[in-house]
Amino acid sequence: MKDVKLGRKPKYTNEFLINTLNAYFKKNPFEKIKLSKLERETGIPRHIWRDNEVIQELIHSLNNTSCIPARSERKFELPSADEIVSKHYGNKARLIENVQGLLDLVSDMYSDALKGSEFKELEKNYQRQIAELNETIAQKNRLIDNLNKEIDSLYLDSENPIKRKEKGLKTNLIEINAENIKKLSKDISEIEAEFEGLFD
Repeated sequence: MKDVKLGRKPKYTNEFLINTLNAYFKKNPFEKIKLSKLERETGIPRHIWRDNEVIQELIHSLNNTSCIPARSERKFELPSADEIVSKHYGNKARLIENVQGLLDLVSDMYSDALKGSEFKELEKNYQRQIAELNETIAQKNRLIDNLNKEIDSLYLDSENPIKRKEKGLKTNLIEINAENIKKLSKDISEIEAEFEGLFD
């Protein structure tokens, strides 16, 4: 039985070629990938690129990828007009594609800016309304505190016959009896009617 001779490992693995191709594309993002230039810049013979099915699919995919950054991206440097025209001077379709991509991107960013401005204005209005409501609540709380103090004062004054007369109180409010309870209920009802909505 003859010894089976194993072929030597390929000099260029798919992983190596993919990494090299990606590096080339990052360096030349505004142009189609051509095997002649790829060979010249990487030193890898064009038949290596051409005869590898995986690499050919990747090249095709990259060539159909727009060089304009995705709209969702916000941290990038836009290519200059000179770069775009120089890279695609002989390819009208590619030039139109990239110019349209830039126009779409600018339109999208302008729309986002308008939405941001509207949101800030809406937020400002809400903050103002909240501040006004907080002030109204604070005023009502102060009014309630004053009323409670006034009621406490009336209770205390009602114990003293002289002060009771000065205040126009006919009975000692602290004495718990049916007549006082009726009188107190009437006073509270009058207060609630005067400040309608305050005790809801």
